[in-house]
Amino acid sequence: MKSNPRLELKKYEVWYNKENRALLMRMAKERGKSAQGVPTVVIGDDVYLGSDMAKIRDLAAKNTRK
Repeated sequence: MKSNPRLELKKYEVWYNKENRALLMRMAKERGKSAQGVPTVVIGDDVYLGSDMAKIRDLAAKNTRK
């Protein structure tokens, strides 16, 4: 994905790191969603399960227009 100064990319290991897993679950729950697998992408209020880069770019664009 092209660099976007309005987005900060963070990657977390959630299989072995229970604190990161809890963070993912909390972030999803705060947005009324569940995180049921990886990769899970959280952008703004959106939670997306999958690696479809077109979908991720669309979510990023939607959340940086605000």
